[in-house]
Amino acid sequence: MKAVLIVTGGATPQVVTETVWKLHERGPAYMPAELFVVVTSYGEALFTRALKSKNGQLAGLCTELDVPMPKVSIEVPRIGRRKIADVRTAEDAAAYGTHVTRLVRDQARDPDTLIHVSVAGGRKTMSYYAGAALGLFGRPHDELSHVLVEPAWFEDCPDYWWPYRTPRQVEVRLRTADGVRLERRSTKGSRVDMVMTPFVPLGVFLAGRDFFRADLDYAEVVTRLNATLAARRLVIDLPTHSVALGGQVAVLDAQPFALYALIATATRDRWIVGDVYLKGRQPQPGMISLQSLVRGRIADAAECGEHRGALLDLVYALLYARTGVNEGNRENLSQALAGIRSNDRNRIDRFLKSRRSQMSKITKAFASQLGNPWLADRLAIRATDDGTNSWYWLAFEPHEIEIRG
Repeated sequence: MKAVLIVTGGATPQVVTETVWKLHERGPAYMPAELFVVVTSYGEALFTRALKSKNGQLAGLCTELDVPMPKVSIEVPRIGRRKIADVRTAEDAAAYGTHVTRLVRDQARDPDTLIHVSVAGGRKTMSYYAGAALGLFGRPHDELSHVLVEPAWFEDCPDYWWPYRTPRQVEVRLRTADGVRLERRSTKGSRVDMVMTPFVPLGVFLAGRDFFRADLDYAEVVTRLNATLAARRLVIDLPTHSVALGGQVAVLDAQPFALYALIATATRDRWIVGDVYLKGRQPQPGMISLQSLVRGRIADAAECGEHRGALLDLVYALLYARTGVNEGNRENLSQALAGIRSNDRNRIDRFLKSRRSQMSKITKAFASQLGNPWLADRLAIRATDDGTNSWYWLAFEPHEIEIRG
């Protein structure tokens, strides 16, 4: 796995060498092969000189550690053609946020990268955007950190870059009651502390193509994510066999769709299906047992919704893998189910045995068509088993389910 280090930079390139020192201390797997520093035009020359020059401090650190130099990129966000000089306005912040978000997103495309984001440098706004970007696109194995130097007087020292193996005398600024005075201090005993910061890795949930578009900016990512998280309205369209949630649509084959729509209908209309008890208690309204349904043990099914004829279509599709039913048979769903039961018991039993296969098809269709595991999980069929019957429902409130057609 390739380690990639992304650093927010202000005017102190030391945060980079301090972070690299600490990563090397943790082990070879954490030593970055690539280094990206996102800075403003104000700090660009400082970071370039310290990190890319053969005589720079990063080269000196790698020599001391006896490791190869990482590939270094110093990146400055732009507004149009203009490099931003600072992050003081909303426009500056948006440009920086979009740049670092796209950088993290692009590095996260490769499953074999370990991304480490350091927010030790730059303004708080810059650090926030970098941390937020890792939250949006990071994976569970990625990392977010901040570094601190001890003793604290080395933090403002322009000549302190890491805890040198051979101690050096450097000039530090000491703050006293009378002001600031300069003193020479040895680096012996100094150390770098890395503070790891937990984050919620949403990258696995945003793996769909919409969130990885090259031109997507930070604000649009947030808007789309908020829309996804707020998705509450499940729309099932009977004629097209489609299931829609959060602006995403999946189309199912006849049998899987019929099964899903039937369970959705039972959840929406609070069906009570079955005359058996579930683990010693009566099943909650909206939980459906397919065994009970196709064998005729159903309470008020014919009166439980506006789509009585369409529901009969669904039952036929469940059993025969097709839709379509004679108009005259739509008068009473319970009678039709009884007729199916008496006419073709073997077909009913085969369907009941195949229901796991149908549910697997539903799961795979949601995963492949939605491209968003969070939405797929939201749509998943919930199930429980009492040893005799399996009971199914959807994790939606009745008012959140709309059935069309």
